[in-house]
Amino acid sequence: MKKELLINIQELRERQNFSLDEKIKWTIERYLDFLDIYHKEGVYLSFSGGKDSHTLADIIERLHSGEFEIYLEKEYRYFYVAYVKCKPSPPKVFADTGLEFPEIRKHVRKFENVTWLKPKTLWREVVEKYGFLIGGKKVSRMINDVRNPTKNNEASRTLYLTGIKRDGSKSKNFLIPKRWRKLIDAPFNISQKCCDIFKKEPFKRYEKETGRKPISGTTAEESDMRRISYLQTGCNTFGEDAISRPFSIWREVDVWAYSNRFQIRFAEVYYAREIDFVEDDGMIRKVTVVAEKRTGCMFCLIGTPNQIQERFDRLSITHTKQYNFLMDTVGIRKVFEWIGIKKKTQTKLF
Repeated sequence: MKKELLINIQELRERQNFSLDEKIKWTIERYLDFLDIYHKEGVYLSFSGGKDSHTLADIIERLHSGEFEIYLEKEYRYFYVAYVKCKPSPPKVFADTGLEFPEIRKHVRKFENVTWLKPKTLWREVVEKYGFLIGGKKVSRMINDVRNPTKNNEASRTLYLTGIKRDGSKSKNFLIPKRWRKLIDAPFNISQKCCDIFKKEPFKRYEKETGRKPISGTTAEESDMRRISYLQTGCNTFGEDAISRPFSIWREVDVWAYSNRFQIRFAEVYYAREIDFVEDDGMIRKVTVVAEKRTGCMFCLIGTPNQIQERFDRLSITHTKQYNFLMDTVGIRKVFEWIGIKKKTQTKLF
């Protein structure tokens, strides 16, 4: 059954066009709304060490320190005094999956009040058992269903292969894109389960142990799935699956504007950096590598083939040890060969 939209796309666009001060105020108010419901259980910040969660953490900390009290309207001052003023900011919780850029892990260590979580399974074991996540979570799930037919997923498989729903209408949103169809016959497993195992499970375990409710720094701009999720729920979801996403209306340009105004520096991978590049003849020269737009998991195969290729080409230069492990030990080289990705000249890396 299709879930009704709580917010229409025009409302989202209007909010995304707020000024920086309006977005700071909006984020603070949504945080206080959530805290008003769950102050007894407690809340925590799902902290990835990326620039979005860093910015959200900074806003919350400046609110708790009193610096951002200037953004509070009269109706929110009661919440502020009751739950925030002279009280420590909520704990940051980092899922140390082993898949993050070393620069991200180093950056997280600079923060106080951080709880580090560990997944129960190694990534290589997950890949061997379930398969690679390729293209995106949605694509991988569709490919996995088509490759593993059952009576229960017969209608879904038809939809994924033809785009035709049970009522005869067509839906391009659930049709496997042509570029990924070759994965149906790939000699390796494909699955969307890695995110559940490495990200969701550790946080769910933490929530069960502590009773705390999550605050996330995700944005609607990041992906179609997150935009749709925001349209369905807004910033705060209450009840059994309670979560606050007070940062949802922010755009990347806002994050950098906030960084410039308040002089905060993100993990080094978000900036162009100079490294020693070893030429084919063994000579070493200094080169400047372009900044990463998104960090997430170093090993992730989400994106178009060109995006994956550029990311891994860059990885082969900036993190050679990890790159060789992925390609030759984990087996990503065979994945690249199957989907037609070849190492190319570094035209977009410097």
